[in-house]
Amino acid sequence: PAECFANPSQAPELARDPETFLERMLYGDHMDGIVVLRDGIRRLGMADALPHGMAAAARSTSSLRAWLAELGTEFKGRTDARVYYFESKGSRRVERELRREPQTGERLETIESKEAALGLRDDVRSPYLAEFRYKKRFVHFSGERVKTIVKYGMKDRLREGAKLFPYMDRIDEGVFVGGAMTGSCVHVDQVKWSNVGKNWSGYKVFAVWKYGPQTNELLKNFHEHIFLPPLSERDKEAIRGASKVALIEPGDVFFFSGANAHVAVCVGEQITLTGYESFININPRHLETFLESSRSAEGAEDSQMRDDDLLEVKYDICDRILGIMDAVESNGGRSRQETKWSSSPILDIQELWPPKQGIHTLMWKAVEILCKDRDMRRYLYERDRTIERMFRKRRRKFRESKQDSRNRKNRQRRRRSSSRSSRSSSSSSSSSRSSRSSRSSSSRNRSRS
Repeated sequence: PAECFANPSQAPELARDPETFLERMLYGDHMDGIVVLRDGIRRLGMADALPHGMAAAARSTSSLRAWLAELGTEFKGRTDARVYYFESKGSRRVERELRREPQTGERLETIESKEAALGLRDDVRSPYLAEFRYKKRFVHFSGERVKTIVKYGMKDRLREGAKLFPYMDRIDEGVFVGGAMTGSCVHVDQVKWSNVGKNWSGYKVFAVWKYGPQTNELLKNFHEHIFLPPLSERDKEAIRGASKVALIEPGDVFFFSGANAHVAVCVGEQITLTGYESFININPRHLETFLESSRSAEGAEDSQMRDDDLLEVKYDICDRILGIMDAVESNGGRSRQETKWSSSPILDIQELWPPKQGIHTLMWKAVEILCKDRDMRRYLYERDRTIERMFRKRRRKFRESKQDSRNRKNRQRRRRSSSRSSRSSSSSSSSSRSSRSSRSSSSRNRSRS
């Protein structure tokens, strides 16, 4: 509904400059929100990050099939993506995936084979590509083994500054491609992390719903549904209930929490081309939310990461937290200007230190939160005995303080009981004196008479 774009409470947060954007991304609580840096692709130096003229081709066509034809055959043979299309199911538009060749039933495993299959499916009028990446890992210039087709992203622009994030992944970074009236249906991410999106081409409407009951209710009623015109009254009511609604423009960079139910719809005449990197920042609320990843949202039980893969993510986070702490400890934790990391090419990463508390304090707070998870606590204890000793000491102090609190309450209870007894005794004594006085007065009166 048009009124959503005019409603100030649903408007996204617009960062005024790259420094503000990156500071919010690293430290901020962006749950239930969308933070946008207009023209961020150019301002962060990522205009030519896509290979094979993908962005230029997207800006010159509105057809996904025509865009695919512009890509090289060899490139399409080495890449893969999930191909989605939408079918009407009553009053809803539900997502379907093209997995097999229509005639032979063979599994489709490359962009090249899926492009050929689309040529045989006249009923699929508006396909959408999700998680476009290489099939096999290769050695990126950073030294990582990755599948991403993006030559460099936020992690590379931050360089050593990316180490300040407890988690930042671009190994499996995916690119999403679609024409008008296609997009990603209502869903939550398989892990409760955040995503930073780089929109090289096209426009898209992006909406998020508040984490918790509102997200659960939306997933229960609209999971794997996409909001396309003509909108029903039920659709409009759901969109009006969104926490934030943003129009993402060509060249924008934005981030949001994948724990919030969210939906993206491509609009306009250009092909929309957006890449996403997953991250977890050091804000306590986002760390707490990540720990709930093993508990799936109602209505989205199938969109949850396997336990063994989630465990690897947990261990990766623990290693990165310990690495940050080691880097700070090597400087004695003395100054917010002192680290052994180099600066980012985009900005001086030292300017991102929190003004009132050091990174050392934030990291210990992060460790305290992560130790609530049994697997992470065990891993951290094994890797760093200092953490184990410190938290054993904290637990002992907590137990002592709890016992002190109980003793204090017992003393207060005894004092109140004693006070009530004392007042009761005083009252009864006063009543007795009054009775004796009355009897004595009565006796004197009788004697006079």
